[in-house]
Amino acid sequence: MAEIDSDRQTFTSDFFKRDSEQAVFTGDAVTDKLMHAVIALGSEVWTLRQRGQILESLLADKGVSNDMVEGYVPTDEEASVWKADREAYVDRIYSVFARNSTMGMKTDWPKADEG
Repeated sequence: MAEIDSDRQTFTSDFFKRDSEQAVFTGDAVTDKLMHAVIALGSEVWTLRQRGQILESLLADKGVSNDMVEGYVPTDEEASVWKADREAYVDRIYSVFARNSTMGMKTDWPKADEG
């Protein structure tokens, strides 16, 4: 493995958990949940874009072309792992909509099976 120049700027940071589940953005429970999801999605997208750019640079240096990446077909095992990862991702982003509101929000909407 190549040595890493310790004085060189990197694009990593330590993980720290925020208490965003209790954040209040607008005072409206539904809008706050949407804001939470939008912020979480923005964070995920930026992280993936940055990692993707790094990986593309590293792969190009090793002779891996965009056509090779676009034409890749996963194995059954990879597809299974990716499916589980996707489900965890969806849960992380959208589970906020299933949380109970603590802001006194009331809905009188009929359930889907009640028409």
